[in-house]
Amino acid sequence: LHDSVAQDLSAMMNKIQLIKQFPKIDINDIDFLDQGIITTYQKIRQMSIGFSPIDFSEIDLVTSLEEIRYDLENTYSEPEYQFDIQPDIPVLDKKTQDHLYNIVHEALYNAAKHSKANLISLRTETRDNRLILTVQDNGIGIVRKKKSRGLGLNNMRRRANLLGAQLSIDPHPDGGTVIQCILLIPE
Repeated sequence: LHDSVAQDLSAMMNKIQLIKQFPKIDINDIDFLDQGIITTYQKIRQMSIGFSPIDFSEIDLVTSLEEIRYDLENTYSEPEYQFDIQPDIPVLDKKTQDHLYNIVHEALYNAAKHSKANLISLRTETRDNRLILTVQDNGIGIVRKKKSRGLGLNNMRRRANLLGAQLSIDPHPDGGTVIQCILLIPE
């Protein structure tokens, strides 16, 4: 909220204060506020998904991941999205599905918002009793910092740790970023 919505709202409040001081209304000011409200509304709507967890007693992980694609295409039409989701992902408990869903959701939306990619992909596979979820983009790549200040990446790491999963966030050698979450499938 702080890094995104609060900054947008602050910019719009500043513009409103300027309009109050100088009452001559410029159509560009109206356009700025109009676009700002639309963008902020979309951000809040997208963030609210993380606040209301998916009910995994009514929907499975495969379906919920496909719904992310639908939401992405309706929110960020610019990059192409390729999803290769195996239909037979092992049955996992609700808490595990919720954490995996939120890790993938955060990775995909970060790529859509920040990577400047023209292709973002999600691939799932099971190999050697492990579920592997890979999000990759061909954008500008991730900048390595000693400590990430962003809540999204830290939340992804925290969720992976709670599951005992491995999470890697790395630049791809050909450009872009690869985020991979590897979970040992309980027997």
